[in-house]
Amino acid sequence: MVPQPPELAAVVQRVARYRFGIHDVMRVKNCQNGSIFTIMYNAAGAHISVIVHSPLCPGREMAFIPLPPFQAGNLFALENQVLSREDDEGCLSHFYVFMKFDRVTTVFTVHVYKLQDGAWCKHTSVTTKLTRHPRWELKAVLVDNKIYVVADPRDIIVLDLMNSGFSTIQLPQGVEHGSSDIVLSRVNDASGVYLIDTKELQLNIWLHRGGNWLVLDTISLRMLDHTIEDKHSGHVKICLVGDNAEFVFLQMGDCTFYVDIKGRALRKVHERRDGHRSSVNFHPFMMIWPPTFPTLKDDPARNAT
Repeated sequence: MVPQPPELAAVVQRVARYRFGIHDVMRVKNCQNGSIFTIMYNAAGAHISVIVHSPLCPGREMAFIPLPPFQAGNLFALENQVLSREDDEGCLSHFYVFMKFDRVTTVFTVHVYKLQDGAWCKHTSVTTKLTRHPRWELKAVLVDNKIYVVADPRDIIVLDLMNSGFSTIQLPQGVEHGSSDIVLSRVNDASGVYLIDTKELQLNIWLHRGGNWLVLDTISLRMLDHTIEDKHSGHVKICLVGDNAEFVFLQMGDCTFYVDIKGRALRKVHERRDGHRSSVNFHPFMMIWPPTFPTLKDDPARNAT
């Protein structure tokens, strides 16, 4: 989304040419360190397989792993996600998070499974009661050993994977789900969590650290380097936020915009035409930076003296 150095041109083309194979429906569940975690479905909506793709390594075969243990029962399923984190050695750990809500008992449950030795192993299962019906489109973030999710209109629920405990963080004063769109973003140093909310054509970036909320930035979309037309000035929906709140994808009307927070840039990346109302999902291809690439066998530089 920003001007790329020339040495990345071949890599960008390689990823653009990558094909995920033949399938009825594919959903991207996670993308980190050059790996794309996908779940395949058939035309009837049944799960077929889970595949991890590596577009940067065309010689590497797709990795097939078992299906996550989807929960059944007379409960209202809210969301399922695959969350990943990187350890000190650069290896990824994958967690499958399944959230559901019992509308009769108002019990909110989070099941967490960890992928170990090619199998999903139960990590923890925690329940708590909510005072209100949880919001739709729950999006959890994993920061170190804690999972954060805005499940209550006024609070962030925090699940500690180390002790299986639940706690809550009250949303910043004046911020409440329903009056504005809210999305969380993880902090690399595990010291807190970012929160991004929208009010009309304004983005607010918050950081929770040490038990307090701090306003880091306030951005008026009208002040950026792209003309906001009248047809875009309605409801602003946050589609996705990058790690460390570095970028945001916004949907306004039929258009989707990319906002570079640090560079103060706004670019239109997609527009639905001819009344096409299907949903659009964005999954940025995230890779290690600065990148390192293995020397190819046919690379002349490999044999240089």
